[in-house]
Amino acid sequence: MNLHMTYDQEVDALRLWNGEKRTTSTSIVGLEDVVLDLADEDSRHVVGLEILGADAYLPLGKRDYDPKNDTLTLGAVVGDPACISESGDIVTYWREAPDVDPVGVLIRQASRHLNGIGRLR
Repeated sequence: MNLHMTYDQEVDALRLWNGEKRTTSTSIVGLEDVVLDLADEDSRHVVGLEILGADAYLPLGKRDYDPKNDTLTLGAVVGDPACISESGDIVTYWREAPDVDPVGVLIRQASRHLNGIGRLR
């Protein structure tokens, strides 16, 4: 599944999405600068994400990037999550208590999806 990317230089916001319609959004627990777009309110189907303050993570290697696995980690993806949902190269980790909340996101093939940001600046 291809991810589409846009970057708004004025507000330093990066958006990745898979082309599906979003119905609602939520933030990652403890990381309000990452917003997940969901297909509907009752699902864990992530259709995209927005990184506010993208300069904190880019260029790749600046923060939370694993070049060996070509993954960018946003939030917590370790431990024993209640659920892991995958939407293409966006992998989301969820907790159940006290509410169903996303606690982390892993972007696979990060260099493929995010290296083009240099052309957008």
